[in-house]
Amino acid sequence: MSRSNRTQPRVIAGRATLPAVLAICTLFWLLAGWLQPSLPAAPGGGVADEVLSLLPLPAWLGRMLNFALYLLMGYLLIGLNNTFAFIRLRASIPAAVFLLLYGTCPWLHPLQAGSGAGVAVLLSLFFLLHSYRRSRPMGWLFHTFLFLGIGSLAVPQVTWLAPIYWIGAYQFRSLTTRSFLASLVGWAVPWWFVLGHAYFYGQMELFTAPMEQIASFVSPLQDFEPWQIGLLCYIIILYVVSAWHCAVSVHIDNLRIRHYLNFLTELTFYMLMMLILQPRLITPLLSLPMASTAILAGHLLVWTGGRRGIIFLTVMLILLCTLFIFQLGIIPQSLLPWMR
Repeated sequence: MSRSNRTQPRVIAGRATLPAVLAICTLFWLLAGWLQPSLPAAPGGGVADEVLSLLPLPAWLGRMLNFALYLLMGYLLIGLNNTFAFIRLRASIPAAVFLLLYGTCPWLHPLQAGSGAGVAVLLSLFFLLHSYRRSRPMGWLFHTFLFLGIGSLAVPQVTWLAPIYWIGAYQFRSLTTRSFLASLVGWAVPWWFVLGHAYFYGQMELFTAPMEQIASFVSPLQDFEPWQIGLLCYIIILYVVSAWHCAVSVHIDNLRIRHYLNFLTELTFYMLMMLILQPRLITPLLSLPMASTAILAGHLLVWTGGRRGIIFLTVMLILLCTLFIFQLGIIPQSLLPWMR
């Protein structure tokens, strides 16, 4: 490996990468809070919205709590990589990519139910990946769908991830009749408690309204904001390049890691299609494809060296900073045709 090929992995996977990105993310977070302090939080449509309505927190405190939830998601991404060795290094680059994406999205900074859904989905992913070729996978799938059900309390449409989770369990050879039934029970457990509370206190709308949200669809490909189009296109480009790299570099990973990366590629595609077809879910659920894309991008950045890798990294950073500047309104949006 040439010297230029060794430089990028050393920088990307170094110990100073995450602290540097965390400092940049905090700076962007403070700048967005100063320039746009009154951004509204997007409702998730679930039970968590009722809980947040009972806690009239000041805007600055809500932003701090939301920042803490995203830091927790970054920590879970580090744990995922260290546990399942997506990159075969104890690298924090997936968390760094995720936090950088979050820092440049001011409309994700207010406290909202979608942040809790992101934490729950990452926890469910832990158990799903642990079910890989288990002889008794019932408990693993039960806990997988238990956290998926908890996430659906915040954003009911998280339930739409169930089909791709079952496909993943089938690919991991952990989907049997018993584990399938265990997954249904796991998802139903949190909703069983909600139903009991709603029935006892005569507030059945707490249960029925989210159920209606799960089954409701609006006209697709509508109601996109300009900044949503820009960021979604950015994540799609990052995903496509990262997924292509994972597909052509299968020789550097063993069979188990290839299965994991293939599933994450399918899961990210599924999530992106959910957001494209239902734009109202972009704000509450954008953290989900951001997290899975960050894992794939971490694999790309660590194992791609040389001039092309450095150029790609530089261009993507410049584009991300440009998106952040336009979202803050520092530069008129009319300068870019697609932002009009």
